[in-house]
Amino acid sequence: MDARRPVGTRSGGRRIPRRVGAGRGRVGTCCGRGGPYGSRSQTRAHQDRREGGDHRSERGGSGRKFDPGGGRHRIGAERGPLYSFGSRPVSAGHVASTLSSRFARLRKFWARVYQKSANDKIFFMAGAISYNLLIAVVPLFLLAVGVWGYVLPAFGEPSEVIIGLLENYIPEMEGEIDLLAEIESGINDVVASRAGYSIVGLLLFIWLSSRLVTTLRIALLDVFDLAADRGVVRGKIFDLEVVVVVGALALSNVLLTIFLQSLGGWGTELLGIPEDLLGSTERVLATLLALVSTWAMFAVVYWYVPVRRISWRTAWMAATVMAVSYEVMKLGFGWYVTSVADYGSTYGNFATVVVLLFWIYYVAVGFVLSGEVAQVYTVQEAGKVQSQTAFGGLA
Repeated sequence: MDARRPVGTRSGGRRIPRRVGAGRGRVGTCCGRGGPYGSRSQTRAHQDRREGGDHRSERGGSGRKFDPGGGRHRIGAERGPLYSFGSRPVSAGHVASTLSSRFARLRKFWARVYQKSANDKIFFMAGAISYNLLIAVVPLFLLAVGVWGYVLPAFGEPSEVIIGLLENYIPEMEGEIDLLAEIESGINDVVASRAGYSIVGLLLFIWLSSRLVTTLRIALLDVFDLAADRGVVRGKIFDLEVVVVVGALALSNVLLTIFLQSLGGWGTELLGIPEDLLGSTERVLATLLALVSTWAMFAVVYWYVPVRRISWRTAWMAATVMAVSYEVMKLGFGWYVTSVADYGSTYGNFATVVVLLFWIYYVAVGFVLSGEVAQVYTVQEAGKVQSQTAFGGLA
């Protein structure tokens, strides 16, 4: 390639790339890769960014040129030693600069999450969600156990089936406080009088659960920075629709759990598979099913409940953060109640109720915070795309 040919003319059907030093004081690119040319500081900054194989010094020129066949970045010995990652050599200073910039971006991201969470008052929203959730839990069990109690005995005791399902969602505790044992006792009492409770539970569940959805809808209005709401009448109708959708997901989860349990019994009787192997397989499947069902439920809530449909990517990320956080919180909360805290000596007979309240509140905080993380990430990525579009696709 003739370096003396004017920049921009063609040689053999190819356009000669512009040199870095050409045209000082202007902003442009030296090789079509987004690097600025002009002053010495701009040239050096471009060299630092593009180290690794696509630029070279040109004898007689005022800067560097793009060399598609060079295969390495030929720089002077004063630039320091090179370290090769794959087929592209990188300097030690470049590695340190990259790590530092990534840490700075991560710190800036969490600073934005903290600021947005403080502005949206996530603890106040979590308190409202946990209050309405606690009110909706009672009619939920009255309806679920009252109706399913007629069907579940065909597969075993209703309390055993429901407790087996709840084991995947409630923290495991040891010692004086046992949430599962208390819930099992309450379920047995409800099952014994399900004929009288089912109608009451149905009426209360329809109304009180819609209040829970209303709280979620208002909370997500601030989390995802939405401008308007649906109004009173349309909002209440929509809340009832969400109750039906989430209830259908919960029912599908219960039926699938019953099917897996029945399948395990058939495998032992008909196929002669050892019970130990089936038990381990059932536990793994139950854990995966709990994780997937938790993710699906939160994904539907994040995507379907807001007044305006957010992108599936945002809903997917929020549900993923919430599902993982839920499992981590479940393990951490169970360990804290069992090994660290002593609620029994402080609250006495009310210790189980207090632990349940704390658990519901922490889950509500995780729900709101997961949405905040997804929203900040979406806005940050959108800002990158707009910046690249505005500046001609700068890398």
